[in-house]
Amino acid sequence: GDGAQVSVLNARSWSQKVWTYLLNLSSDGVLTFSGSPQFSAPHRRVLHRVSAELGLWSFTHCRDGYRGVTIYNLKTFSEEVRNRLRGLGADQRFQFQPDLEKHHRGTARLVAAELGFAARSVGPAGQRVCRVVNPVDLLAAVTQRIDKANADGTQVLDSLLPEDR
Repeated sequence: GDGAQVSVLNARSWSQKVWTYLLNLSSDGVLTFSGSPQFSAPHRRVLHRVSAELGLWSFTHCRDGYRGVTIYNLKTFSEEVRNRLRGLGADQRFQFQPDLEKHHRGTARLVAAELGFAARSVGPAGQRVCRVVNPVDLLAAVTQRIDKANADGTQVLDSLLPEDR
């Protein structure tokens, strides 16, 4: 009597549909489930969980006051990033081109973290880039520079970290 609506989700049926949709998502494909009054939090949770199980990237967004979910198949892109970054030597840096979309930069940062690298996105909107550094021997490099500077009697405060390349 108070105008509240109740929606019931057949989780098994919905999960099966989601699996079918996502298993057929092409390499580097994108699938968006638009929000509506019938698209509830349990629907979104199923999408996120199945996406995670399949190794896909998903996020909830809000459009027109309703929450929807967009899912990306970034497996090929992730492998390309992983292969590129594996070649980074100690203290080396790599910068991705500014044409990467937000979800690609996020994936690049996650892959970098998996490999033990530091990464961040920098720059103004429309020109953001993802920068990655392999800091494997950073402490050793800094210690060596300090020791050398102490032996030479020079100041090293401005040159402790590797130069931007």
